[in-house]
Amino acid sequence: MSLRISIAVEFENSAWTFDERRIKRIVRRVLIDHQKAQGEVSIAILDNKLIRRLNRQYLNHNWSTDCLSFVLEEDQDSICGEILASIEMAYRMAPKSGWTGDDELLLYIIHGSLHLVGMDDQDPKSSQLMREAEFRYLQLAKVPHAVNYLNGFSRESKAVAMRRQNSKRSRS
Repeated sequence: MSLRISIAVEFENSAWTFDERRIKRIVRRVLIDHQKAQGEVSIAILDNKLIRRLNRQYLNHNWSTDCLSFVLEEDQDSICGEILASIEMAYRMAPKSGWTGDDELLLYIIHGSLHLVGMDDQDPKSSQLMREAEFRYLQLAKVPHAVNYLNGFSRESKAVAMRRQNSKRSRS
């Protein structure tokens, strides 16, 4: 069995674009880095109306969200899951981060991928680890201004993330 990643588009605004190859490459990297080299991940790119409906249906939250992720099946080295991401929200929020809607969408999909492999962000420590992982994958994807993502971190978290990033560069 191999690792299959598929993307479905469920929105109608042609002004919202994204790089499908980059998304697949980074999702594959996240999964492989977490020993999930086999399986299937479906990614749905949605508008706010549809993601709100699904958020209400599955999590009983009556609001739009950036992404949802669901593990459908998992074992030691394989995974079957779904990531749902709002391209509408990505394009609305992107200017606040100083990057494109495509970059913001990639962040949401990285976030969902990390949830699929078991990372969580429910407490400060796990949230910090997830943000650091998101930053690493944004950098791997060569997202311009990815370092700006660190601005949302505490001073201590920023320093830790930058040290880890610099030590990885020096080992390469």
